[in-house]
Amino acid sequence: MTQSTLYTERLQLVPISDAHLELEIALDAGPEVMRYLTGRALSRAEVKHAHQRRIAAAREVPGLGFWAGLAAGEFVGW
Repeated sequence: MTQSTLYTERLQLVPISDAHLELEIALDAGPEVMRYLTGRALSRAEVKHAHQRRIAAAREVPGLGFWAGLAAGEFVGW
């Protein structure tokens, strides 16, 4: 990957990868998390499909893409 890992005072942003898929599935399965984004929780298949699109998009333009956010080493979102 050509994306850089980014750092802020509170977050570490790492290029999203297949290692984050299960974390994305758990996050997007939460109705309260997805309430204002899709209006409902997403199925495993829907999250997997979206994840694959994000991975593909990151390959199109070097340096651009999607990141997983970590706070104190814990996944907090993408």
